[in-house]
Amino acid sequence: MKTSAEGRLKQNSTYHGKSVHEAVLKLLRDSSISGATLLRGIEGYETDGKIHTLKILEWSNELPIVVEAVDDEEKVRALVPKLREIVGKELMTMQAAEILKPACIFCFSNSKRGVDNLYYLST
Repeated sequence: MKTSAEGRLKQNSTYHGKSVHEAVLKLLRDSSISGATLLRGIEGYETDGKIHTLKILEWSNELPIVVEAVDDEEKVRALVPKLREIVGKELMTMQAAEILKPACIFCFSNSKRGVDNLYYLST
């Protein structure tokens, strides 16, 4: 079974001079985690109730960032101590994930790049 791990971070948080989300993404890639995505929120709040928002007149450096990674549970759990070191007290979650494969309606291979391009129709 695959596991999905998420970290909810602040855009302006740093770790050893780098942004926390960059440090987390580098750790995940260097650890051969199958895939990870960074999502920047436009608005959010935490336990303190303070709303962090992206508005033209209220440019905030504390916008929420979500890092999501999916891989085998053992690989993800092995990284938890290092992830906790990087993200500090920020929220981290893990949950079982089922990978759903969409139906491929048009597939072709780009031999020049050695990459298969797949076009999917959501079902």
